[in-house]
Amino acid sequence: SQPNDPVDFLGQWLLRHVKNAETLGVFEAEKEAKLQARKAQLESEATTAATIKQEAEIRREAVIDLSKTVDEPRMLFQKAVDLIVKYTKAGSAYAALVAEPEEADWQYPEDPEDPAAAESEDEADPSPPGAEGEGEAAPADPDAEPEGEGLEAEVSVATTGPKISRPIDYSRRYLSYMVATAGQEFMITTELHRPLPAPEDDPEAKVEPMPFTFRILDERRPMLYTPNVAFEPSVQFFRGFPKVGSFQACGVQSPGSGEYKAIIAADSLFPEAGGQPLSQEDQDFVWHVSRALSQAYEAIEVAAAESRAESSGKELMDTLHSSIKEIYFPPKVEGVDGVVQSAAATPEPPEDPLPEDGAEPVEGDLGEDPVALLQAELKALELALQEAETAREKSADALEVSQKVLLAVKDMVALVGEGCVPVLRRMSVVPQCTFHVLKAVLFVLGKPVETFKNWKRVYAYFERSLFAELHEYDATQDRDPTAWQAARCCYKALSSRATKQMEAEMPGSHLGVLLSMWLKQVRKVGRQAATFRSCRTTEDSLHDQLDKTKADLEAAVVKAEEEATAARIAAEEAAAAEEAAAAEEGEGEAEEEEAE
Repeated sequence: SQPNDPVDFLGQWLLRHVKNAETLGVFEAEKEAKLQARKAQLESEATTAATIKQEAEIRREAVIDLSKTVDEPRMLFQKAVDLIVKYTKAGSAYAALVAEPEEADWQYPEDPEDPAAAESEDEADPSPPGAEGEGEAAPADPDAEPEGEGLEAEVSVATTGPKISRPIDYSRRYLSYMVATAGQEFMITTELHRPLPAPEDDPEAKVEPMPFTFRILDERRPMLYTPNVAFEPSVQFFRGFPKVGSFQACGVQSPGSGEYKAIIAADSLFPEAGGQPLSQEDQDFVWHVSRALSQAYEAIEVAAAESRAESSGKELMDTLHSSIKEIYFPPKVEGVDGVVQSAAATPEPPEDPLPEDGAEPVEGDLGEDPVALLQAELKALELALQEAETAREKSADALEVSQKVLLAVKDMVALVGEGCVPVLRRMSVVPQCTFHVLKAVLFVLGKPVETFKNWKRVYAYFERSLFAELHEYDATQDRDPTAWQAARCCYKALSSRATKQMEAEMPGSHLGVLLSMWLKQVRKVGRQAATFRSCRTTEDSLHDQLDKTKADLEAAVVKAEEEATAARIAAEEAAAAEEAAAAEEGEGEAEEEEAE
């Protein structure tokens, strides 16, 4: 049909066309914008996915690298906690060893008169070759089971079955924190112990709750996580100030036995972190780090076992004992007159020793003659001085021999020290007997007790400098009674089987046995040095007394001569007076006769 107004119709159509064109343009622009936005979103998602994948790959490589790391346990765990803080939102991370309690030291009895309170004597010097008893078999251990007896000798059906390992008991173990990230260094000297049980006389007494982390050991749970520690009453805050945030702890297990060796933990506590829960990715990363530590820990234990078996401590000890034997019994040498003598002759004792009172018996009664008394005293002092010189020479000879033995022990300690440092640093189990001896040595060296009160803290001394200090130690100096009393509490805790136990603890070096020999020889040298100083003091005192007595004798002789001269002159004068008187009496009698 025809429009009534063609012009109007055309105008309206043009308007609609323009409007449709505008609408289509807007639509196309919006469509293009949406396409560009979608493209940008896809690119962003792809970039994010690539970044996430790259970060996940970096995390995975970091975990794999950690699992292949063979280093000292402390360095390994420090690397692990640094990785956690680096790749997660955790504000802090730290690790603790599942430590066995160290054996208690011996305690002095309350009664000072108790024989156990007295210090033991030094070990006697070895008997010369060929002496009675040499070569005899060592006495049997009374606690040892005879061969062929005991449970192993019993034949039963049970012995043919599979070996069932005994369940691991964690009831006495505690957590000893050893590494932490920046800002949490106070954790390194922290230990977490189980709370004490209620006293028997008050079973209803309030008992502190078991710390949250111990659930890993007691419930055999490899991982614990709480999104907010404020809702866990068993969580302990070491600084005593409650905080909010998440906490995750994972056990580090030995793959072979399943035993928990350590705990690694991370948190997001406020204000160090945001106080928000850890994401699932972060929790997974902490878990993977703990699994990598488990693999690495097993490699460390294998490496530690191999390093202990690289050398034979028995061969080293045999060499040391041979050297000591040569010091005590040097080879015979032919003298000038053809007589075979020992290379180090021992001075003979004086033929005429002094009586117990230190003075020579005087024959006859000397009366009140001061010269005779001083001469007798001088002779007694000369004999006493001769004995003092002999005692001093004997003491010096004994001290010299003991110092040579100590030097041999020091040289052997220095020789094994370099190899012992990495072994000690990698030990995951406390060598109880060696630790007792090591504590005694550190007491003698004057180290602060807080620096070695447990195995974790003594780690700081596992350096070559310790063995250099042992080699340079002057055993002749005056002993510190307090230090030696504390050292005695350490080595007195050793049982009769301590030597064998120390050999088993470090079979490659027998370090505990060597340090025990060092202690005993240092004590022996110190006592002999004190004896030598006492002998020298006595000798100097006798020299002074001898000089004084000689001076007194000279003065007495002069005085006696003067008195004798005066007496002789007086006698001569008296005789002359008597003669003069007799002469005068004779003259008087003659004059009387003449007068008659």
